[in-house]
Amino acid sequence: MSAKVEKPISDDGTNFFGFQYKEIYSRLLSQNVNVEIDFIQRKILQNYNHPHILDFCCGHGRHLLQLWQAGFQIDGLDINQDFLAYIEKESNHQVTTFLEDGRDFHPPRTYDVVLNMETSIVYMSDDENMKMLRSMYSCLNEGGTLLLHLANREFIIKYFHPLIWFGDEKTGYALEKRQLDIVNSTIKIEQTRIVNDKTTNHVIKMRLYSVAEITNMLKDVGFIVKHIYGDFEGNSYNVEAHNTILLCTK
Repeated sequence: MSAKVEKPISDDGTNFFGFQYKEIYSRLLSQNVNVEIDFIQRKILQNYNHPHILDFCCGHGRHLLQLWQAGFQIDGLDINQDFLAYIEKESNHQVTTFLEDGRDFHPPRTYDVVLNMETSIVYMSDDENMKMLRSMYSCLNEGGTLLLHLANREFIIKYFHPLIWFGDEKTGYALEKRQLDIVNSTIKIEQTRIVNDKTTNHVIKMRLYSVAEITNMLKDVGFIVKHIYGDFEGNSYNVEAHNTILLCTK
């Protein structure tokens, strides 16, 4: 069931993650989801007895629904009403969801585990991103674990491509023009989507955090950074890794 909350603040770029996002990214994002779920279970959930989990910025529930189907007690938080409605439908209203801005979220309870997947906190200023991290911290029990998953800044810079496209006839196509600002460590994405013969344009800017930057931010909030991985196979982080995966405790 969905918690009753006020309509969240809408940020610039939110339309990038409209329901069409689910359709066009469905194949791309589903490729590694089983590996990611296995990592979460092996590295985190097996350390707790009957953990209560919060998927912070859960999107349309790729991870949430699989963990719920596996028998875990998991809630979801997101700013996108359509995504939460999809989760409620798929779970027959058995999953609690919160329609709220993560920066201002005041949880009705605390959790053993908080998941923040798919580079979900990098679309605002550093101060606003810190609010997200503080909110995640407040959601955890003492001794609880945060999984923070970001894109690897060094990999993006080293293998930067200003123009990419992906998709297929079934899900639609996306063409991206990317502008990298190394000085400010940001990337601006101008994306054109073609779905069901309809063309739409979307723009979003991402902050690219180095490992040192995000580690210091987490420590400033109060987290203890325990492990940093470069992929969901469990390999250590390095500059060639696609991901920056941090496991932190409160």
